[in-house]
Amino acid sequence: MKLTKSIKILTIATLALTATFAQADERLTCEEFGTIATDIMTARQNNANIMNVMKIYDDHQDAPKIKALVALSYQKKAYKTAIYQQREISDFANSMMLACYKVRAKQ
Repeated sequence: MKLTKSIKILTIATLALTATFAQADERLTCEEFGTIATDIMTARQNNANIMNVMKIYDDHQDAPKIKALVALSYQKKAYKTAIYQQREISDFANSMMLACYKVRAKQ
C-alpha cells in the first residue's frame, strides 16, 4: 500500500515537472530533455553525489528546472548491477520524454 502511494506521488511529480518544463521553455526539445534525463540518471546510477550533479547545471539557462529533475532522479533507486542500472536510466529518460511529448502535443 505504501509503495503504491509512493509510485503515485512520484508519477504526479514527474508529470508536473515535465509539464512545467515543456510549457515554459520551447528552447529545449523533448529529445534534449531526454538526453539531460539520461545524463542525470546515469550519474544517479553511478552513485554520484547529488550536490555535484546539481553543480554541473548551475550555469545552465534552465538550471532550476533541471535541478528539479535531478531531485526527482535521486528519489529513484540506484541499482548495483549494470542491466538494472541501464534499465532505470532508459526508463527514466523515456518517461521524461514521453511526458514532454504529451504536453507539447496539447499546446
